[in-house]
Amino acid sequence: MIQGSSRTTSQQDHTLGEALATALLVTSLAVLVGAYAGFLESLLLTGIGSTVMTARAAVNVAVLYGLMFGCLGLVIGLVAMGIGAATGWRTATGRTRCLLGSGVSVFVVLVIAGAYMNELFLPAMISKQALVADGVLLVACVLLWWFIYKASLRWLERSRSLRGWRSPMRWAWLCLVLALMVTGVASPGLGAGRLASERARVAKDLNVLLLVIDALRADHLGCYGYERDTSPNMDTLAEEGVLFRNAYTHGSRTKESTASLVTSLYPSSHNVCNMANAIPVSCATLMNELHGHGYRTAVFSANPLVSPLFGFGRGVDLFYAKTPIAERLVIIPQTLRKPTLRLGVLLAFERKLERLFPLPVEETPFLGGSADTLNSRLLSWIDEEPKAGFFAYVHYMEPHLPYAPPAPFDKVYDPDYQGERITEPPLPSGLTAVPYSEGSELAPEEFRNLVAQYDGSISYVDQEIERLLEGLRSRDLAERTLVIITADHGEELYDRGGWSHGHTVNDELVKIPMILWCPSLVPGGQVAEGVVRHVDIMPTIFGAVGHDSDSTAVWLEGVDLWPCVSGGSGLPVGLPALSEVYSSGSCARSLRVGPHKIIQELSGSDAEYQLFDLSTDPGERRDLSVSRPELLQSMRAELEQMISDSESKKAAVRAGVVDEATKERLESLGYVM
Repeated sequence: MIQGSSRTTSQQDHTLGEALATALLVTSLAVLVGAYAGFLESLLLTGIGSTVMTARAAVNVAVLYGLMFGCLGLVIGLVAMGIGAATGWRTATGRTRCLLGSGVSVFVVLVIAGAYMNELFLPAMISKQALVADGVLLVACVLLWWFIYKASLRWLERSRSLRGWRSPMRWAWLCLVLALMVTGVASPGLGAGRLASERARVAKDLNVLLLVIDALRADHLGCYGYERDTSPNMDTLAEEGVLFRNAYTHGSRTKESTASLVTSLYPSSHNVCNMANAIPVSCATLMNELHGHGYRTAVFSANPLVSPLFGFGRGVDLFYAKTPIAERLVIIPQTLRKPTLRLGVLLAFERKLERLFPLPVEETPFLGGSADTLNSRLLSWIDEEPKAGFFAYVHYMEPHLPYAPPAPFDKVYDPDYQGERITEPPLPSGLTAVPYSEGSELAPEEFRNLVAQYDGSISYVDQEIERLLEGLRSRDLAERTLVIITADHGEELYDRGGWSHGHTVNDELVKIPMILWCPSLVPGGQVAEGVVRHVDIMPTIFGAVGHDSDSTAVWLEGVDLWPCVSGGSGLPVGLPALSEVYSSGSCARSLRVGPHKIIQELSGSDAEYQLFDLSTDPGERRDLSVSRPELLQSMRAELEQMISDSESKKAAVRAGVVDEATKERLESLGYVM
């Protein structure tokens, strides 16, 4: 009896050991599958989503997913142990492992495929389309499970001689390792555009400071003839440097214009024409090129559209913006943060797992987006390595709506106003030629205060720009810093019955200020009448710093103005200025050549045209499309040829990964996602 009891105990121990081994195998398989899923998602975000995903972040995401899936696999393994204990593990060990291995694998496929399908392609998790798609996916996974299970059983029977390698769980583990290695080798360099390792900082003869003032009209600056003294400091820079009287952006929204600014490509080429689009990795960017040229680089942005989420982070050493860390932009953490899934326990659990990241998380504290804060952060960054050559792009949000300058600038131009401030664009009262819209009429005193607040915001930024330059002077950097001041677009202030931007390509929105200042290199007092464009800024900076852009020159659609402005020899004439804006399946395009400008409005296959002579009609009030048909035909042919040339280089569309907080922030600023 004692001998039988001993045999029974030994069998139970053996059964328990087999159960534990099975649970551990399920857990390890789940860890590896999770890590692989995280790595694949990082590649997805890099290739078609957002360049915010660096190699460091990809490792952390792989670890996070591995831990999450491992916990899930452990639960499944423990449940399997419980079932085995209750049934005495009557099923053969090999059959049990086949069952669990195929089940876990298919369950992971179900979770990953379902998450991507619902997050990226379907309107909502509980929509009719989502429920139907989930049902089809579930049936497909059940069939897949049955196929894998039966195939693994047949394979197990045929591979008895392999002994230690006959376990399907071990083969699955090995296959995933090989898949991970192959994917890593075949991937096009995860986060290749960003800093991969520390490099030696080098001193440069010329620093570059690009200041972009959001929604700034050229004709509201004193140097462009405005009656109010809104910009005394920028006016001084214009007098001491080069003032471009006819400068154009390539879109009347931040999305198109800033992408063109940092790539020297028209919107039809870079293809960043919708709110969720990011700059394609195939497009060379100003920051990335200068970083490769040895410059220390930084971006300080108060606009959520100018962030690493939308492709502006490549080659940037410091990106100061309100941007979530990359590890929190993958699907599972995003899902846990959705308002419809207030799963506090799971969210807290995920945060605890983040503490196990093998590489430190780099999250720049965001102290605010006002002009003074951006400038203070910029000067602090310069002080970290004062002898290193730097390039900095600063994107001020003032005077973008809601036109709310700080005191005392809110009272400068309309101190007696007692009414309610107008802070949101009026709803359209009717549509004219798509995509144009007209706003509700404002009372005279409301309109006067609206413009006063807009002008007050300009004065505030003007003051902060002077403070920034004083900071450079106190550091003996001003003389060897090239400063470029411009705007991403203008602003309509009831020029055509509405206000805000992004709805036309008339001059109040696409004709922007451009001032270039560098006391040691640029002769002052130059006023350039010729047309220049945002696409010219990138090659001009390359010319100023001596960057050999032969590798990217084939893609640059702008021209290098540096020889002209540094030598005081005047600018080339006849540069065509193309602008585009896209909205809800419609688009408007404009082309200025010399004094003439054509506007094309497209809605589906319908096209309408307007023609203006800006030398006699700067307000674009007299349409010449009927009276001058030959000129219209010539301008139309040139516009269509430029669009065709740009579209021949069109980059693949990439959807940026927009978290809920960023989406809410964009919508609060009037952007529609």
